[in-house]
Amino acid sequence: MDILYWKTFQQLQIPVEDLTSCDDPIYGFSRERVPTRGYVDIHTTFGEGRQIKTISVCYLVVDTSTPTTCTGGAHPSTPLE
Repeated sequence: MDILYWKTFQQLQIPVEDLTSCDDPIYGFSRERVPTRGYVDIHTTFGEGRQIKTISVCYLVVDTSTPTTCTGGAHPSTPLE
């Protein structure tokens, strides 16, 4: 899962209508809940020169001003399968 911060989402001037609803909670490693705004697909370009490639990437838009390392859909103390 790739993370996109709400402020960056706004700066990219992507219409809010492009967001897909997201009810899944995510948590930082210090167990704080990180508010989500939804998912959005953005064509993203990687590489340079002849190695350049553009693909559609699904980003989870989070509403936090502090860079946070997040785990998706599970509380940090819950074992992931």
